[in-house]
Amino acid sequence: MVLEIRQICADEAEAAAGLFIQVYKGAPWHETWSFENARERLKELSRTPNWIGVGVFKQADLVGLSIGVPHTSAAGKTLYISEIIVCPNHRRQGIGNRLMEAIQELAQERDYCSSWLVSQSAGDLLKFYENNRYVRSEHLSVYSRKFDKK
Repeated sequence: MVLEIRQICADEAEAAAGLFIQVYKGAPWHETWSFENARERLKELSRTPNWIGVGVFKQADLVGLSIGVPHTSAAGKTLYISEIIVCPNHRRQGIGNRLMEAIQELAQERDYCSSWLVSQSAGDLLKFYENNRYVRSEHLSVYSRKFDKK
């Protein structure tokens, strides 16, 4: 399988809404995204100043995507990897690892000091991130709150 891995533009990121929906519909997320919400999510990320997007293409078809946005912290300029998705039919072929390598390489070229992400805390995804040398924070947790409808 010949794959092309390259940086993508905002229009290409937004055009990945169908892939985004397909990926999040399945395990382990089981989320139902509308096309409008998926496109808006990708638009928000790809219109962030200094964002980094990497796509994996099989022929002309986008089969994987990673997007990171800047996040300055006390440690300095970090990259928040907000999305990494791989078409279900193309998983377990090293595409996710290649996406991680590519986005991290671009981040280092742009003088980011680290990258971080939020994901599920168990299962295959945990192993994937650990294999890509990410470690769980001992000091941070993710909190969320739903708003009451008015």
